[in-house]
Amino acid sequence: MPKKKKSKRQKVQDVSTFSGLSNITGFGDLGGAASIDDCMAEMMFHTESRSENQPQQNDDAISAPENTIESISIRYPETIHPPKRGAPRQPSWIQQANKAKTSSKYMMSAEDIENWNRSFETWANGGIYSPGLLPNIDQEIARNFKVKELSDLLLKNKKFAGKDLRMPLFERWLLDSKHEEESEGVVGDCVLTLRSSPDSGASQRLLSELTSKQNGVDQTDAENVIAKLCRTTNLACQELLSQEDRYRRQSPLNKGDRINMSTKPSSTNTFVSLEYSRKKWKKPFCFRINQIHYKKLKDRFLEIHPRFIFGGGKIVKNNMETMVERSFHVLVLALLLRYSALSGGGLLDDLRGGGMQGAIHSSVFEVLQAHFSKGKDSPSSNSWFEGFASPFNAALPRFASAFPDLDWHFGSVGRFFDCKFDAKIQPDENDNGEYCEANPPFTPGIMMAMVDHMVEALRRGDKNNIPLTFVVVVPSADNKKKRKSKSAISSDENNDIAVAKSAATRSFRTMLSSSYCTRHVLLNAREHGYVEGAQHLRPTQYKQSSYDTSVIILQTPKAASTDLTELEKDLRVAFSSRHESELIERKRKCATT
Repeated sequence: MPKKKKSKRQKVQDVSTFSGLSNITGFGDLGGAASIDDCMAEMMFHTESRSENQPQQNDDAISAPENTIESISIRYPETIHPPKRGAPRQPSWIQQANKAKTSSKYMMSAEDIENWNRSFETWANGGIYSPGLLPNIDQEIARNFKVKELSDLLLKNKKFAGKDLRMPLFERWLLDSKHEEESEGVVGDCVLTLRSSPDSGASQRLLSELTSKQNGVDQTDAENVIAKLCRTTNLACQELLSQEDRYRRQSPLNKGDRINMSTKPSSTNTFVSLEYSRKKWKKPFCFRINQIHYKKLKDRFLEIHPRFIFGGGKIVKNNMETMVERSFHVLVLALLLRYSALSGGGLLDDLRGGGMQGAIHSSVFEVLQAHFSKGKDSPSSNSWFEGFASPFNAALPRFASAFPDLDWHFGSVGRFFDCKFDAKIQPDENDNGEYCEANPPFTPGIMMAMVDHMVEALRRGDKNNIPLTFVVVVPSADNKKKRKSKSAISSDENNDIAVAKSAATRSFRTMLSSSYCTRHVLLNAREHGYVEGAQHLRPTQYKQSSYDTSVIILQTPKAASTDLTELEKDLRVAFSSRHESELIERKRKCATT
């Protein structure tokens, strides 16, 4: 009998030749730590190799693929577009449900969550994996890699040599471009745009910013780079969409893949290390996150899924606990990568970007809740809602966020612009109304759309005699009060201030001129602060504001019956910068250790 040929054993890739696959700056080296670039380059290697043999598309004639697969996103029933022929239907647990009272209060019905739980249990017990049940890490890494290439295309372009261009420049363009596309009903990737154009509002604002006096980029160079940025973005989005169906059907962890969790203290804080190992890798890729935020995500996850438990005192876990824990870690990794992509793709590498995800102090929410609860028969904490947040920086149980397909596991009610604040249904006699705090990304498109959305909700509330309050935190564009800062402001900060004020001007004036504006509190630069947008990755949490901030309160007549004088005093205290005190405490801890 002829001998059977031995199958060649697949060579295990030694990713140590790329790097130690362990990144996240700010926490110290874990031994051979390097860049996320190497890991993602390895992930994308085969895809790029295949594409080299395919004919290249004409850069001047970019169009959407004929069979674009809709990305997973939560939508209200009246806005859901029927899936195209051959495209997989979205699972019921990711379809937005406009159930009762205000649409801002309910993202997932009990039935939707129960359907997800049943599908998860079926899979955990050895059954079939439901497509889209959990995010795919390969897809998240691929997206982050593509976005980082795009931000480098803009910020590190040779034509802009010698110009100190910062990540917020790219973030503003990306966020506004995506919002414009969604408002037009175009279904693309959750981060990247499918039909970016140099003629769009976001691209024209980017052009103005590049050619401004502060940046001084040549007009022709700026136009050429923006045109290339749009073409490359469209192609990257098409590539991700073409693989969407395959990603959705894949189990998040293939056989041999592992996610191991460990806790490691440092001199000033403790962080959780998640080591993502793939079968073909010799060394894992290490994601790190502050232990405080890891616990916060875990608590919120278990609140949404109370029937599941994991991470208890048991040494030996049953199969269900193991699957729940692994799936939770998949969600955490997906969150880290998704919000890194939204911040320009460099957040996990060198903490570049993330400023658009900054937040106000938790004490501000305490002041707001305490003030508007005075004289009420029932507490108003359940009536409060964060308009723009993420699972990392959310301070309230209910919040709107950028990625409902992931964030609903941690309390998100969907996107802010999908929240109707429908005031047609009269509140219960014990209901104090609806309260929304909004600290949006400081981009012109999103800020103006936010104001339009709020004014429309206030008009409905006014018509139906419903108490509705919006507390908006934005950069101040009030030029009436001109003054010099007590401390010197660098040219970089001057540039940031100019851009922030320019972004806020139109929406700022619209709010102040509205008949629903009941209070305007001006917080001077250097006298208040925020929480870092990358707080879940940094050893420090707070930053000092280098520009004036306005707190604008918009209310329906039914809600505008309370005196806001005391509230203004308390807000100034709650907004006080914690940056200096945090640095002093860090130095003290370092000295004692």
